Amino acid sequence: MTINKIVVRNRLTMAPTVKFDFAGADAFVSEKHIQHYKERAEHGCGLICVEATAVTPGGRFGRNHMGLWSDEFIEGHAQIAKVCHDAGAPVIIQLNHAGRDSAPDLGEQIAPSAVPTRDENVLAEGDPVEITKH
Repeated sequence: MTINKIVVRNRLTMAPTVKFDFAGADAFVSEKHIQHYKERAEHGCGLICVEATAVTPGGRFGRNHMGLWSDEFIEGHAQIAKVCHDAGAPVIIQLNHAGRDSAPDLGEQIAPSAVPTRDENVLAEGDPVEITKH
């Protein structure tokens, strides 16, 4: 099967599932991440969608949320892509910002509107800052 110019060997797609216990507080790709995605590619996934990956340090769900907000992160993500490609699976990534559910200890909480979270498991401190211009 071909999607645009990408050949996908089958319709089995790995959905993005966050592995909060794999990344450290630095948010870099770990060896656990690389092995996790490599195993899924080797065992037949036609397309791999890498987990929700934070686009800003303050947009993470927590300290152990994998990131991609500067060039420093490219090498780790390239390693994931390489092991998956070597096993025959193309890779896409789910870019993410936690918005009002971001961890308040990681920076200012911003969101599309200043509506507080309804998630009792999130330790939000007040309302997030509404995005008006960026």
